[in-house]
Amino acid sequence: MDIETEIGKLAAEAMATQIVLAGLMNAINKSGDEGRAIVASAFRHADLMTELSLATIGKYGGLSQYEKHIAKVVEKLREAVVSDAPRPDG
Repeated sequence: MDIETEIGKLAAEAMATQIVLAGLMNAINKSGDEGRAIVASAFRHADLMTELSLATIGKYGGLSQYEKHIAKVVEKLREAVVSDAPRPDG
């Protein structure tokens, strides 16, 4: 198996996971006030973990080309789930 095929498979797996996660979180968000609170808490946690991951990557001079992409993926998932979920700076 060549590298491009393997990268394509990994990208498809990541996208499938994101789609399922967004669907699950969307259903939880629509379940009522408690569900919305759970989703908001999950995104606050994701924001914190993103910040910590970026700090760790930066500390070791790591994958700088991917740093902003991590935060963008979290934001895209947030937008896919609910437009009124708390933003990282809000």
